[in-house]
Amino acid sequence: MVQVEPALRRAQVPAPLAFCFCGKGSCDTVTAGPFNYHREKQIAYHLEGQLLEVCDCRVLCPCWIGEDPDNGTCDSVLAYHFETGRIDGVDVAGRTIAMVSHIPGNVLQGNFRVALYVDEGASQSQQEAILNVYSGKLGEPIADFAKPIGEVVSVERAPITFDVQQGRGTLKIGEVS
Repeated sequence: MVQVEPALRRAQVPAPLAFCFCGKGSCDTVTAGPFNYHREKQIAYHLEGQLLEVCDCRVLCPCWIGEDPDNGTCDSVLAYHFETGRIDGVDVAGRTIAMVSHIPGNVLQGNFRVALYVDEGASQSQQEAILNVYSGKLGEPIADFAKPIGEVVSVERAPITFDVQQGRGTLKIGEVS
């Protein structure tokens, strides 16, 4: 008779350990006994806030689910306002970044043309940190969002008004709303 010790008893699992099944490469592999576990990598940024998005599609933007835009192309404005956040130790709470973009076809095909706007209240270090995240330089998960951008036509500082009340949003960049 062969006696088999349950493998889980032998496994020495380091704590704390976050199990990850994302398959996106955003994890470190940890070997514990005969098993491979995944541990979350340390990310250079933590951002929390709100998103406003509007585009020229009919009702809901089909780009969010990888479908073709209603008009064959998609012209959109997307803005993120950070209620709290740190990027490589730089506090970005209260800052906003906005992107005006032209998507020439299916969102998954990429080649977007974008103009980026950082709110004028951002310091130079805050602007640099925010642009490092949204250019993909600081890695996932936002780096995946930056991959389809083919050309950044401009980066500008502007007054940005970002307001959400009871599920309705208002965005104003400079003198354009």
